[in-house]
Amino acid sequence: MDAITPAIEIERLEFQWPGSPPLITIDNLTINRGERVFLKGPSGSGKSTLLGLIAGIVNLTSGSVRVNGTAVSKLRPSERDRFRSDHIGFIFQLFNLIPYLTVRSNVLLPLHFSPERRKRLDDVELDDEVVRLLTALGLAGGNLLERLTTQLSIGQQQRVAAARALIGRPDIVIADEPTSSLDADTREGFIRLLMAECKTLGTTLVFVSHDSSLETNFDRTLSMHDFAASDSAQ
Repeated sequence: MDAITPAIEIERLEFQWPGSPPLITIDNLTINRGERVFLKGPSGSGKSTLLGLIAGIVNLTSGSVRVNGTAVSKLRPSERDRFRSDHIGFIFQLFNLIPYLTVRSNVLLPLHFSPERRKRLDDVELDDEVVRLLTALGLAGGNLLERLTTQLSIGQQQRVAAARALIGRPDIVIADEPTSSLDADTREGFIRLLMAECKTLGTTLVFVSHDSSLETNFDRTLSMHDFAASDSAQ
Protein backbone atom coordinates (compact mmCIF):
# COMPACT_ATOMS: atom_id res chain seq x y z
CA MET A 1 0.00 0.00 0.00
CA ASP A 2 1.44 3.35 -0.99
CA ALA A 3 1.35 6.46 1.18
CA ILE A 4 -1.71 7.99 -0.49
CA THR A 5 -3.97 4.92 -0.64
CA PRO A 6 -6.84 5.49 1.80
CA ALA A 7 -7.35 3.00 4.59
CA ILE A 8 -11.04 2.58 3.71
CA GLU A 9 -12.96 3.58 0.57
CA ILE A 10 -16.69 2.99 0.19
CA GLU A 11 -18.58 3.78 -3.02
CA ARG A 12 -22.28 3.40 -3.87
CA LEU A 13 -22.79 0.92 -1.07
CA GLU A 14 -26.22 -0.47 -0.34
CA PHE A 15 -27.03 -3.14 2.22
CA GLN A 16 -30.17 -4.91 3.35
CA TRP A 17 -30.80 -8.14 5.19
CA PRO A 18 -32.81 -10.69 3.15
CA GLY A 19 -36.51 -9.99 3.43
CA SER A 20 -35.94 -6.64 5.18
CA PRO A 21 -35.97 -3.02 3.97
CA PRO A 22 -32.65 -1.40 3.00
CA LEU A 23 -30.59 -0.57 6.11
CA ILE A 24 -27.48 1.29 4.92
CA THR A 25 -26.70 3.39 1.87
CA ILE A 26 -23.39 5.23 1.39
CA ASP A 27 -22.66 7.13 -1.80
CA ASN A 28 -19.01 7.83 -0.97
CA LEU A 29 -16.90 7.58 2.17
CA THR A 30 -13.11 7.76 2.55
CA ILE A 31 -11.15 7.20 5.76
CA ASN A 32 -7.50 8.10 5.42
CA ARG A 33 -4.52 6.25 6.82
CA GLY A 34 -3.84 7.15 10.45
CA GLU A 35 -7.20 8.88 10.87
CA ARG A 36 -9.09 8.31 14.13
CA VAL A 37 -12.82 8.22 13.40
CA PHE A 38 -15.79 8.10 15.77
CA LEU A 39 -18.88 6.31 14.42
CA LYS A 40 -22.05 7.01 16.37
CA GLY A 41 -25.65 5.93 16.22
CA PRO A 42 -28.38 4.36 18.35
CA SER A 43 -28.92 0.63 18.75
CA GLY A 44 -30.28 -0.88 15.56
CA SER A 45 -28.88 1.82 13.30
CA GLY A 46 -26.43 -0.54 11.60
CA LYS A 47 -23.12 0.36 13.28
CA SER A 48 -21.96 -3.22 13.74
CA THR A 49 -23.25 -4.15 10.29
CA LEU A 50 -21.15 -1.40 8.71
CA LEU A 51 -18.09 -2.68 10.57
CA GLY A 52 -18.84 -6.15 9.23
CA LEU A 53 -19.07 -4.77 5.69
CA ILE A 54 -15.69 -3.04 6.06
CA ALA A 55 -14.08 -6.19 7.45
CA GLY A 56 -15.62 -8.48 4.85
CA ILE A 57 -17.58 -10.43 7.45
CA VAL A 58 -20.92 -9.27 6.00
CA ASN A 59 -21.56 -9.36 2.24
CA LEU A 60 -22.74 -6.08 0.75
CA THR A 61 -25.86 -5.94 -1.41
CA SER A 62 -24.22 -3.67 -3.99
CA GLY A 63 -21.37 -1.21 -4.34
CA SER A 64 -17.73 -1.39 -3.32
CA VAL A 65 -15.71 -1.51 -0.11
CA ARG A 66 -11.95 -1.22 -0.48
CA VAL A 67 -9.52 -1.64 2.41
CA ASN A 68 -5.91 -0.65 1.73
CA GLY A 69 -6.87 -0.55 -1.95
CA THR A 70 -8.22 -4.13 -1.95
CA ALA A 71 -11.89 -4.76 -2.80
CA VAL A 72 -12.69 -7.07 0.10
CA SER A 73 -16.07 -8.10 -1.29
CA LYS A 74 -14.39 -9.58 -4.36
CA LEU A 75 -12.13 -11.89 -2.36
CA ARG A 76 -12.98 -15.53 -1.78
CA PRO A 77 -14.05 -16.31 1.81
CA SER A 78 -10.67 -17.82 2.71
CA GLU A 79 -8.88 -14.82 1.19
CA ARG A 80 -11.09 -12.45 3.17
CA ASP A 81 -10.27 -14.27 6.38
CA ARG A 82 -6.55 -14.01 5.68
CA PHE A 83 -6.78 -10.36 4.62
CA ARG A 84 -8.72 -9.51 7.77
CA SER A 85 -6.15 -11.28 9.97
CA ASP A 86 -3.27 -9.48 8.27
CA HIS A 87 -4.65 -5.95 8.26
CA ILE A 88 -7.40 -5.45 10.84
CA GLY A 89 -7.37 -5.67 14.64
CA PHE A 90 -10.64 -5.89 16.57
CA ILE A 91 -11.67 -4.75 20.05
CA PHE A 92 -15.03 -6.30 20.80
CA GLN A 93 -17.73 -4.99 23.13
CA LEU A 94 -17.45 -8.09 25.34
CA PHE A 95 -13.67 -8.32 24.68
CA ASN A 96 -13.90 -12.02 23.54
CA LEU A 97 -10.79 -13.04 25.45
CA ILE A 98 -10.08 -16.78 25.71
CA PRO A 99 -10.72 -17.57 29.40
CA TYR A 100 -8.40 -20.59 29.66
CA LEU A 101 -5.42 -18.75 28.14
CA THR A 102 -2.99 -16.45 29.89
CA VAL A 103 -2.70 -12.75 29.19
CA ARG A 104 0.39 -13.41 27.09
CA SER A 105 -1.34 -16.07 24.98
CA ASN A 106 -4.43 -13.92 24.47
CA VAL A 107 -2.41 -10.94 23.26
CA LEU A 108 -0.26 -13.07 20.94
CA LEU A 109 -3.21 -14.99 19.47
CA PRO A 110 -3.57 -12.91 16.25
CA LEU A 111 0.03 -13.72 15.28
CA HIS A 112 -0.87 -17.41 15.00
CA PHE A 113 -3.35 -16.55 12.24
CA SER A 114 -1.26 -13.90 10.47
CA PRO A 115 2.35 -14.60 9.50
CA GLU A 116 2.42 -11.09 8.03
CA ARG A 117 1.71 -9.46 11.40
CA ARG A 118 4.22 -11.82 13.01
CA LYS A 119 6.84 -10.79 10.43
CA ARG A 120 6.38 -7.12 11.34
CA LEU A 121 7.74 -7.98 14.78
CA ASP A 122 10.83 -9.87 13.61
CA ASP A 123 13.00 -7.13 15.08
CA VAL A 124 11.62 -7.42 18.64
CA GLU A 125 11.12 -10.08 21.29
CA LEU A 126 7.43 -10.97 21.42
CA ASP A 127 7.22 -10.81 25.20
CA ASP A 128 8.84 -7.38 25.10
CA GLU A 129 6.19 -6.19 22.64
CA VAL A 130 3.36 -7.61 24.76
CA VAL A 131 4.72 -5.81 27.83
CA ARG A 132 5.22 -2.59 25.85
CA LEU A 133 1.63 -2.62 24.60
CA LEU A 134 0.13 -3.42 27.99
CA THR A 135 2.24 -0.73 29.64
CA ALA A 136 1.29 1.82 26.97
CA LEU A 137 -2.36 0.96 27.65
CA GLY A 138 -2.02 1.50 31.37
CA LEU A 139 -1.14 -1.95 32.73
CA ALA A 140 2.03 -3.13 34.44
CA GLY A 141 2.39 -5.69 31.68
CA GLY A 142 5.21 -7.81 33.03
CA ASN A 143 3.28 -8.61 36.21
CA LEU A 144 0.27 -9.98 34.36
CA LEU A 145 1.63 -12.15 31.56
CA GLU A 146 1.01 -15.51 33.24
CA ARG A 147 -2.37 -14.66 34.77
CA LEU A 148 -5.59 -15.99 33.27
CA THR A 149 -7.85 -13.28 31.91
CA THR A 150 -10.63 -14.47 34.24
CA GLN A 151 -8.49 -13.22 37.12
CA LEU A 152 -8.51 -9.65 35.80
CA SER A 153 -10.89 -6.77 36.38
CA ILE A 154 -13.13 -5.55 33.56
CA GLY A 155 -10.83 -2.58 32.97
CA GLN A 156 -7.78 -4.83 32.81
CA GLN A 157 -9.53 -7.23 30.42
CA GLN A 158 -10.36 -4.28 28.17
CA ARG A 159 -6.70 -3.29 27.95
CA VAL A 160 -5.65 -6.86 27.19
CA ALA A 161 -8.24 -6.91 24.39
CA ALA A 162 -6.81 -3.66 23.02
CA ALA A 163 -3.25 -5.01 23.16
CA ARG A 164 -4.41 -8.10 21.25
CA ALA A 165 -5.93 -5.88 18.56
CA LEU A 166 -2.72 -3.84 18.25
CA ILE A 167 -0.18 -6.67 18.28
CA GLY A 168 1.67 -6.95 14.99
CA ARG A 169 0.93 -3.34 14.01
CA PRO A 170 -2.29 -3.82 12.00
CA ASP A 171 -3.19 -1.10 9.53
CA ILE A 172 -6.68 -0.63 10.99
CA VAL A 173 -8.21 -1.17 14.42
CA ILE A 174 -11.98 -1.51 14.70
CA ALA A 175 -13.39 -0.96 18.18
CA ASP A 176 -17.05 -1.93 18.58
CA GLU A 177 -18.52 -0.37 21.75
CA PRO A 178 -15.43 -1.35 23.80
CA THR A 179 -16.14 1.08 26.66
CA SER A 180 -19.82 0.34 27.29
CA SER A 181 -19.16 -1.56 30.55
CA LEU A 182 -16.71 0.98 32.04
CA ASP A 183 -17.23 3.92 34.37
CA ALA A 184 -16.60 7.44 33.04
CA ASP A 185 -13.08 7.90 34.46
CA THR A 186 -11.87 4.50 33.25
CA ARG A 187 -13.48 5.09 29.85
CA GLU A 188 -11.79 8.44 29.27
CA GLY A 189 -8.41 7.15 30.39
CA PHE A 190 -8.63 4.13 28.12
CA ILE A 191 -9.53 6.21 25.08
CA ARG A 192 -6.60 8.57 25.63
CA LEU A 193 -4.18 5.66 25.88
CA LEU A 194 -5.66 3.86 22.87
CA MET A 195 -5.49 7.01 20.76
CA ALA A 196 -1.87 7.62 21.76
CA GLU A 197 -0.85 4.08 20.84
CA CYS A 198 -2.66 4.23 17.48
CA LYS A 199 -0.84 7.49 16.76
CA THR A 200 2.50 5.90 17.68
CA LEU A 201 1.88 2.98 15.32
CA GLY A 202 0.22 5.05 12.56
CA THR A 203 -2.87 2.84 12.89
CA THR A 204 -6.25 3.92 11.54
CA LEU A 205 -8.91 3.70 14.25
CA VAL A 206 -12.65 3.28 13.70
CA PHE A 207 -14.29 3.57 17.11
CA VAL A 208 -17.98 2.79 17.46
CA SER A 209 -20.17 4.02 20.29
CA HIS A 210 -23.66 5.31 21.03
CA ASP A 211 -22.10 7.72 23.59
CA SER A 212 -21.73 11.05 21.77
CA SER A 213 -19.79 12.56 24.68
CA LEU A 214 -16.70 10.67 23.49
CA GLU A 215 -16.53 12.13 20.01
CA THR A 216 -14.42 15.18 20.91
CA ASN A 217 -11.44 12.84 21.32
CA PHE A 218 -11.44 11.94 17.62
CA ASP A 219 -10.37 13.52 14.35
CA ARG A 220 -13.80 13.13 12.76
CA THR A 221 -17.31 11.93 13.59
CA LEU A 222 -19.53 9.87 11.30
CA SER A 223 -23.21 9.41 12.10
CA MET A 224 -25.27 6.40 11.05
CA HIS A 225 -28.13 8.84 10.59
CA ASP A 226 -26.37 10.01 7.42
CA PHE A 227 -26.18 6.44 6.12
CA ALA A 228 -29.73 5.38 6.94
CA ALA A 229 -31.50 3.96 3.90
CA SER A 230 -34.95 4.18 5.48
CA ASP A 231 -36.76 5.13 8.65
CA SER A 232 -36.40 1.55 9.80
CA ALA A 233 -32.71 2.16 10.40
CA GLN A 234 -33.28 4.93 12.92
